[in-house]
Amino acid sequence: MKFKIEQGTELINSCGGLALVGKILERLNLKKNIMSNFAVSKSEKTRAIDVISSWVGLLSQGRSNYEDISLFSDDPFFENCLNLNHLYSSSRFRQITEELSRPEVMKMVKNLNVMNLQGKNFGTIKLNGDETEYIPCDLDVSPLDNSKSFKENVGRTYKGHDGYAPMLAYIGAEGYMLNCELRPGTQHCQKGTEDFLRETIAYLKELNILDRAVIRMDSGNDATENVRILKEAGVRFLIKRNLRRESRENWLDIAKSTGEIEEPREGKIVYTDTVNNIKPAGFTDDDLPVKIVVKATERTIDKKGNSLLIHDIDIETYWTNIDESATTVIRIYHDHGTSEQFHSELKSDMDIERLASGKFATNSLILIMAMFTFNILRELGMKMLDFKEYAPVKMNVSRKRIKSVLRDIVYTACKLVTHSGKILKFGRNCKWFDVFRKIYLSYC
Repeated sequence: MKFKIEQGTELINSCGGLALVGKILERLNLKKNIMSNFAVSKSEKTRAIDVISSWVGLLSQGRSNYEDISLFSDDPFFENCLNLNHLYSSSRFRQITEELSRPEVMKMVKNLNVMNLQGKNFGTIKLNGDETEYIPCDLDVSPLDNSKSFKENVGRTYKGHDGYAPMLAYIGAEGYMLNCELRPGTQHCQKGTEDFLRETIAYLKELNILDRAVIRMDSGNDATENVRILKEAGVRFLIKRNLRRESRENWLDIAKSTGEIEEPREGKIVYTDTVNNIKPAGFTDDDLPVKIVVKATERTIDKKGNSLLIHDIDIETYWTNIDESATTVIRIYHDHGTSEQFHSELKSDMDIERLASGKFATNSLILIMAMFTFNILRELGMKMLDFKEYAPVKMNVSRKRIKSVLRDIVYTACKLVTHSGKILKFGRNCKWFDVFRKIYLSYC
């Protein structure tokens, strides 16, 4: 069928979900917080409010470039949803963003992010179908590919491409982002982690969940200082150890001597054990030992049924203070792999892989604003599940991926009517209208 293409004068928008994003910013009193916590002139505060709000509006649509702001010039819907005083041109938008790239602004946005997380019921770790008391807090580095760019501090990452190597912290089984720090691509994952860890612990205290959290880190962060910080803070932790030059045969003998035995198939035996008399390197005589959980796997026959001339030995060891069996502790750590899905949502769904600026400090601010927006979208996803009985499709999941939130809620088309107040009208065939309305009313 051949259609006739025309452009009318009606204010039709393809991103009605901005109304929900604006409601969350309104609930957080973004304007009031910036006005009271930013020690600059009133005009600079106003510019900061407009630029930070505009960035949230762009990032909540999966847009991460300066030039994208020009798509909303003379758009009353965008301005009204985000309560903007002024919408800047792309060049001025870039300039103000760079002016705001200061430590106090980054700290202020991080505080807004923690404020947004206050009062949330974070999902706990599930083991054997039952929920435990533990709220996971995953710290990990996930490189951003910025190959073929000349941005400041872009370098060769451990993934084999040029880019950045940010440290990211997620909280809860849903994957809210608690903290983030942009790092040069060549920086080792442990460098700077001590301060990042202290800051993350402070946020856990602020959220009043320190006593229920378990911090999980991989072997790149197997450092004595990390263990010391976590022990002093009184938080549960689980760090995969780096075996370095330790003998695998010795660990196998330890696990064999007192550990539990499991034989999942012929020729494969798994031993799990707990060792309580070892101190991390650098601990003094006054320091108590730290519990180590060991998983030793010995294979005499490979998975194809071939006998091995030399036995294959695989060793996993973990520093921990979790009062659970060795098998349970190992399962808790393996659940740490879920954070890779959260990385994907940030980098792919929100298009944060290639950061917009050539300046490192500005990209640091953009990443922090992306964290703030990530949690807004995550909150909308959880709200969708709260009203899933009104959804046009079944949602038998524990969380909605950011891509699904964008597709089903944020990109909902609507029409702005202003002749009798301000009204958002949705199409007759809008399948997600009931869910959208329920979410909106929950913020009113």
